[in-house]
Amino acid sequence: MTPKLYKAGEVCDLVQVQPYVLRSWEKEFPGIGIQHSPESPRLYRQSDLEHVQRIKQLVFGEGLTVAGVRRRLDETRPTVSAVSASEAAEVLDTLGRDARSRI
Repeated sequence: MTPKLYKAGEVCDLVQVQPYVLRSWEKEFPGIGIQHSPESPRLYRQSDLEHVQRIKQLVFGEGLTVAGVRRRLDETRPTVSAVSASEAAEVLDTLGRDARSRI
């Protein structure tokens, strides 16, 4: 099943923000939206829509600034644990072994 992609106007309607607000948030939070080429329109995934909704809630609901939103999102982002070199080598070795058996 192909994931649903939204156009900017649809995102603005769903989240209830003006297009200039969405554009400014795209600049402040570069992970929002995807654009295949400079000529193509920007498209938004469901995760982008949820991200925009969260930003709206933090800005308009909690009164945070963009910098405050960025800090809050950084605080709530799941942390990634460091992987030791031996663990990485073990995983790569296992993947390599599996690839050889499939070939």
